[in-house]
Formats: sequence, structure tokens, C-alpha cells
Amino acid sequence: MTSARLDRLWPEPGETKRAVASTLRGTVLGSILGILPGAGPVIASFASYALEKKLTTGPPALGSGVIEGVAGPESANNAAAQTSFVPLLTLGLPSGPVGALLVGALIVHAVQPGPGVIAKEPALFWGLVASMWIGNVMLLVLNLPLVGWWARLVRVPYPFLYPTTVALSCTGLYALNHSTFDLWLAAIFGVAGYLLRTRGFEPAPAAARVRAQSADS
Repeated sequence: MTSARLDRLWPEPGETKRAVASTLRGTVLGSILGILPGAGPVIASFASYALEKKLTTGPPALGSGVIEGVAGPESANNAAAQTSFVPLLTLGLPSGPVGALLVGALIVHAVQPGPGVIAKEPALFWGLVASMWIGNVMLLVLNLPLVGWWARLVRVPYPFLYPTTVALSCTGLYALNHSTFDLWLAAIFGVAGYLLRTRGFEPAPAAARVRAQSADS
């Protein structure tokens, strides 16, 4: 349980200056990984955090709330979310569940993703571009006044947060196929993930492999 006091919402001038390089690195890395089929925002965030962990030296270290560990992954996540539309529209390869839903919606409306989708469906393409701009503006409008409430979520006591998260995850997992085998499988991979994390393994390569296999299937 954290006892930190939330007394400000904007970063200090020194933090803003330190975040510039991390933001640029995260943007470039996320843009590249987002274009790769099967990667997507999640992999970009992991990769950016691993990069910042290697480049950031001296105390305080990443994992304690330093700005480099926040600015880099968030920039990579946002950049990859935009560039992931490149393989989705040109190759029909989604980078995650949201992309898969979009591909399904396009096919339902008789729009076949492919290299000629921009020429054949210009209204659709530029509509997606406009929606990205509008969506980012809406996020800015919503998050600025509510960021204090989001930040207070970290003050939820861990003994309450952990079992609630596990219970909701197991409920959602069981609801998909009504299979106890899926629950046992999740438990096994959860233990495996915990052991790998305690031994310092990076989660990004494993997650990238799983996402690539999902995209191929």
C-alpha cells in the first residue's frame, strides 16, 4: 500500500526536460514496432521500458516513478497504436483484439483490406485519420480534469486490489468457453510468469511471440 501524497498533477520543469529524450525514443520505437504485423502497442510499451531501463543510470532507478519510465512507454504505446493501422489496412493483419474487431467490421461492410484500400475507400481512410485526431483531443479533454482520480487508484490497498483483479480475470476467462481447463492453464502460465519475472526475464520477447502466432492464425 502506498502512502504517497498526490499534491500536483503537472510534472516539474526538471522532469519535463528529462522526459524529452525518452518521449522521442519511445515515439520512434513505437512507430517502428507498430508497423510490424503482430506487434502492436503492448509490445512497444514493453520494449520502450526495457530500453529506458538500460539507458537510465543513477538513482532513482526505473520502477520508482521516475519520468523516463513513464514518458517512454506511453509515447511508444501511442505511436504504435497509430502505426498499427498500416499492416491492418494494407495486409489485413491486426495487432490485437481491437484490430481484429476492426477487420471484422470492414469485412461485414464489404471492405476488403489490402494495398488498394486507400484508393478504393478514401472516405474510410481519411475518416480513420480524422478519428485519431478527434480521439486524441477527447482523451486530452477527459484526462486533464480526471487525472487526479486516475492517480488515486494507486492508493487502493494491495490486499484488496490483487484478489479483485484475479477474481475478475478468472470470471472473464471462464465466461469465454465455460472451461475449467482455461483457468488451470492461466494459473500455470501465471506461476511461470512469476518465476520468470523473479529471475529478471524481459516479458516483451515472449509477448511478441504470442502476438505473432495469434496474427498468423
